Amino acid sequence: MALTPTAIMGCFLCLKVWYRPAVTLIRKLINGESLEHHEFLTVGIFTHFSGKIVDLTFWTVHWSASFIDSIYTQDIELFGPWFNVFDRQLATIISSTLHIIGYGVLVREVGRTSELNQHMATLKRSLVAGIIFAMLLEFIRTR
Repeated sequence: MALTPTAIMGCFLCLKVWYRPAVTLIRKLINGESLEHHEFLTVGIFTHFSGKIVDLTFWTVHWSASFIDSIYTQDIELFGPWFNVFDRQLATIISSTLHIIGYGVLVREVGRTSELNQHMATLKRSLVAGIIFAMLLEFIRTR
């Protein structure tokens, strides 16, 4: 836990330096404008570090409460899955997708779109696998 403040500060500094470019590019996307490959990477970086700050902060609170044997530890832990879905998993999915799309824009310029299509298909298959896994866990739990 001693490294967590440095990790959080590193994330904040990344957000600070990438904030203006990322907001400008997000506005371009909202307005239906196309982005260059490196611009997708910029938005992906911003998305990742935004989620990471929330993730690090939540788990710092949780592990700190656990370390000092707080009576609130179990209450805090109940929120863990929700934080994981939004700040860790969803932010990572969005960020990685933006990076892959950025790569796709780059390879499209040199005519290698089949590689992008394969990567996007792999992401879609992983989503299906995750849904099946969650359904299997629910089946096992309620059996």
